[in-house]
Amino acid sequence: MYNLRFAKAEKTRKAITSQQLRQIKSMYQEIADQYSRRIENLSGKTNISSILRTQYLNEYQKQLADELGKVNRRIESNIKSGMTHTAEAVLEEEIRRAKELGFVGITGKYSNIPTDVVETIISGQLYQSDWSLSSAIWCTNKKIKQDCQNIVARGIAANKGVYEVAKDLEAYVNPEARKTYKWARDYPGSNKVIDYNASRLARTMMSHAYQEAFERSTAKDPWVEAYQWNTGHNNRVCPLCIEREENDSYGLGPGVYPKGEVPLDHPNGQCFLTIVQTKSTNDVVNDLANWYNGVGDQNMNEKINDFAYSLGYTPGMLKKTVKKVGVEATAEKIKQYSDRQIKNASKFIKELEMDQTSIDNYMDTIKGTSREFQNAFVDAMKKKVKNWDFDDEGSYYWSQKQEIKYTYKSIEAWMFSGNNHRKQTLFHEIGHAIDDLRKGTNSKWTNKKEFVDAMLKDMTAMNEKCKNGDIEYILELRKMTNDDSSKGVQDAISAMHCKGINLSNVKLNVNVRWHHSQEYYERRDAKKEAASELFANMCGAQADKVAIKYIEKYFPNTYKEFWNIINEIGK
Repeated sequence: MYNLRFAKAEKTRKAITSQQLRQIKSMYQEIADQYSRRIENLSGKTNISSILRTQYLNEYQKQLADELGKVNRRIESNIKSGMTHTAEAVLEEEIRRAKELGFVGITGKYSNIPTDVVETIISGQLYQSDWSLSSAIWCTNKKIKQDCQNIVARGIAANKGVYEVAKDLEAYVNPEARKTYKWARDYPGSNKVIDYNASRLARTMMSHAYQEAFERSTAKDPWVEAYQWNTGHNNRVCPLCIEREENDSYGLGPGVYPKGEVPLDHPNGQCFLTIVQTKSTNDVVNDLANWYNGVGDQNMNEKINDFAYSLGYTPGMLKKTVKKVGVEATAEKIKQYSDRQIKNASKFIKELEMDQTSIDNYMDTIKGTSREFQNAFVDAMKKKVKNWDFDDEGSYYWSQKQEIKYTYKSIEAWMFSGNNHRKQTLFHEIGHAIDDLRKGTNSKWTNKKEFVDAMLKDMTAMNEKCKNGDIEYILELRKMTNDDSSKGVQDAISAMHCKGINLSNVKLNVNVRWHHSQEYYERRDAKKEAASELFANMCGAQADKVAIKYIEKYFPNTYKEFWNIINEIGK
């Protein structure tokens, strides 16, 4: 299973949201500054009659309310614009994906997705309610107006001076002003932060525009099988989002939802979606070739037709355009790209003592992985593996020398087609080289907090089940250890009891056969060592489909982060 990110769209959404929040704060700050200069002529006026004081304050309050009304209308316009740009960024990612498959003549309704998304949201259709963006802005403006009136009325009732009440109004409007306990006591029910509601609305609208555009633009894509819910992985993740990320009510894996079943992110949400695709680049090429030639799985061919029509193609135009721009040629182009990567990979294993059959099996295995993994694989061998050397003591990657040591058993595994757990070894060692691709001194991709946190989360879940005496689960683990394809999971289990991780309940119930020593994991930071080995084992699993099933079952969160890293390296 591959998790594919629209990383550029995510980055754009974050940038637009940040820009919106800065603009909102700046607009209110500008009003506060103007108002501050305007009321300075009231300073020192203590002998004003109560009638004049009321007239002054009501006039200032009305002027201020009018200015704030204009600001809120500008905010509404800015939010609409930000939503459009966010939706466009998502659409561009799917259009790029479609063009890579040969669908270049994208027109009509598909190009109108951003406009449709914005209209669906701001009109309230998405929420199936009477809510609308305009009504929300109107309510925000009404509350601010009421607060201003309340401050004036309460200030007068408390017999405050005209300048003192005017300064209280200024403090209310200024988003940077700290509201004291006395201020909150004098004006209960008033907004403590004037830009909070508008900022909350902006964040929510950007989030919903992103999600709605994500689902609409990929709805007909036949290779998008489901969506993965991803939290922001920070200290502010709410229980609801954690629940959604862990939910497996559809039996597709934690946080995986079928098309049309993804819950809408809550207000102020920061979560994002990734595409779930089980087919490799090679499988996609075969689907395209079969569709073009009218053979193979007719159900898939119909889905590809629907996808093409959703992009703006007509039945008559489809054959003509496809033949002209060449989905067949594009399928061949993708295949050639994959073949070039395989050829590049083959350059780096000439030093290995493989016969031609073994080399062919090795190349076919790489070809069966995603394009992003192929890119990362080749990039690591180009930049991080300068030498291959035989060592009968065992296989390992030597980072300082950029060298991979290998055994004859790890080579012999490739003499036969099909699954063989020893095929994982070379992919595992190259996985360490991939981990080393992160820029920076002594930096590894597995040092990322998200990856380490995901690993500890999966380890803790395993540990808790064993701690609670879940017999069925314990028996499953014991059965798993009899299958050598599960050695990556076994190795991770062997690290769990080590100092720094301190999760010992699995070890008390399960004896693993494949493992590094306790001394190995504790030689530096056990968490980082365990993360490094687990990442390499996940790379190794790409050569053994049975191994992938074990990893998906016992380390689902870590495997998702693994693909986030691979997609970032190999994009």
